[in-house]
Amino acid sequence: MDEEKECEEYMRMVKANERNGTASYEDKLVASHCVQQNKDLECSATSDLDDMNTAHSAFNILNQIVIHLKHQSREHEAYTNGLKKTLQWRYSGDEDNRSGQVDIDLVGYSQRLQLNSVDEAITVMVPLVMTCPVFLSDFASFRHVMALTGFIQDDVQPLAEGKFGAFFRMYTSDFASMKRPDVLHLSDALDRGFFSRSGLGLRSRPPPRE
Repeated sequence: MDEEKECEEYMRMVKANERNGTASYEDKLVASHCVQQNKDLECSATSDLDDMNTAHSAFNILNQIVIHLKHQSREHEAYTNGLKKTLQWRYSGDEDNRSGQVDIDLVGYSQRLQLNSVDEAITVMVPLVMTCPVFLSDFASFRHVMALTGFIQDDVQPLAEGKFGAFFRMYTSDFASMKRPDVLHLSDALDRGFFSRSGLGLRSRPPPRE
């Protein structure tokens, strides 16, 4: 978010300099980079609070669905043949913490859930898609359906701002089998606490395994 704000601020400075006839060639190169970076709404979508608040609701719903699937009585606990699908996740939102403290870094090991049917995969994928701010920016009318399905405590301000940290990814057994044992993959480094998810800054020491 800080990088996006810097980009937006730089664009305003370049426009002001152009009006005054003082914009340099280097200024315009940086401006071109900012425009190129936002060609797929990478910056503007995540700078829109409505998009982010809706993504927050979608993450909350997705988290509840995954927890329900993990704890319910499930038939066919594991596949014997075929492609296996796994969901890896970790979530922290201020709706579950009255003190307002949110673990943005999502320190520690992620949880994993093997999806045992196409129904389970679809059940997870619908809210998973709605967590993407770029997708939400193109579907403003449907966005409110997702936002209003989430945690609403104020009818006057249903899209109230909240803090959250979320990490969800779905992968197949084919993808997992391609991992090299002699290479520390980024996902493993994050799980072990070698890096912070919010900034990829090297931590002094990894947290204990849960």
